[in-house]
Amino acid sequence: VEDVIEATIAAGEVGRPGLVYNIGAGTPAPLLDAISMLQELLGMPISVHHVPAARGDARHTNSDGARAVVDLGFKSRWSLRSGLNRQVEWTLDVAAMDGRAGSVAAGMMSGGI
Repeated sequence: VEDVIEATIAAGEVGRPGLVYNIGAGTPAPLLDAISMLQELLGMPISVHHVPAARGDARHTNSDGARAVVDLGFKSRWSLRSGLNRQVEWTLDVAAMDGRAGSVAAGMMSGGI
């Protein structure tokens, strides 16, 4: 999230109007790998419901941040794992302040993330 905010600010300040800037680490990761990382970070299983791909779903995605590097001087500082870790920590910290940490964790386990 931090990277996206920094890149959005940079695009607003020095980006070229009308261009799209991809923001990401540039390393493809299957969704199931990201879910596995979340399970490890949370220390609990996440319920996954497999459904057929919808018409038009992308089979593979990846970000190419080359234009952001050249135009914005921006390069992602976070790997997927470190970014997920920071997001999980932040979400649970905020939920703990609100007294909702248990319900947030339960929502994550049930696939409500």
